[in-house]
Parts: sequence; C-alpha cells; structure tokens
Amino acid sequence: MGRMSRNKGKRGEREAAKELNRLFGLEARRAQQYCGEAGDADLIGIEGIHVEVKRVERFCLHPSLEQADSDRKAGETPLVLTRQNGKSWVACCYLNDLPKVMDHLHSESVSLWWKKAVAEAREQMSVEDRREHDAMMKMITDGKEKGEDNGGQ
Repeated sequence: MGRMSRNKGKRGEREAAKELNRLFGLEARRAQQYCGEAGDADLIGIEGIHVEVKRVERFCLHPSLEQADSDRKAGETPLVLTRQNGKSWVACCYLNDLPKVMDHLHSESVSLWWKKAVAEAREQMSVEDRREHDAMMKMITDGKEKGEDNGGQ
C-alpha cells in the first residue's frame, strides 16, 4: 500500500470518528495510533462495536463486512463505515446486527452524557458536598461489586 493510500485511510478514520462523535456525542478515536495491531478495530471508544473504516472509491460490501466480522473480538458487533470522494459517510452492518449497533451507540452516548453531567455538577459543589458525594458514590460502587441490591432504597 502506497503512502498516499495509507494517508487517505488515516484521514478517513479521523473523519469517521469525528462524524460519530458529532452524531452521537461519543469519544471515538482512531485506534492505530494507540495499539496498531493487525485485526484491531480502526476506531475505538464505542463499547461493543468493532468499527472498520473504508475510505475507498470502489467499496466491496461483503468482503468489508466479512473482514469486520472475522477481526472482531467476542461480544463485539461488526460495523463498517465507508465514504467515497465528495460523498457522505455510509454505515453498513448485517441487518440482524442493526438493533445491537443502535443499542450500543445509544448506550455509549447516554453513558458519556451522564458522566459529563455528573462532572459538571461536581464542579459546582462545595468541598464538603464533594466529599459527601464521593462517599455516597463509593458506597454505591462497593455495593454493586458485592452484588448487593437494595431495591432502590
């Protein structure tokens, strides 16, 4: 693969991550710069989804889905993002996987939104209120780790 082709692929991965982040409020990013192992997803930061990015003019649907499916880790759902020059991004997955893809994207989006909202609220708290909040969160976390469920009481 030539340098220009590699650079186009890298740009495509960054563009795809930016679009997912814009659409779903995610924190997806290019994986190659963090781990770089063959078979890894092109984008990371979306729990449960193996994302392959194809920035090509001649997209081969089934071979691309098959690559994503064979490269994915157990429990991950394959998703392929592709774009041709001057065209919009297209997402491809197996129809049976569509509900899982949507669920993962929604869950990840809500989780990040909640973490940001909690962090912003925590910034507004006094030092004493932060200590109380942290202690309460520790009790909740410790209870979940022990498998305790008090039924919301």
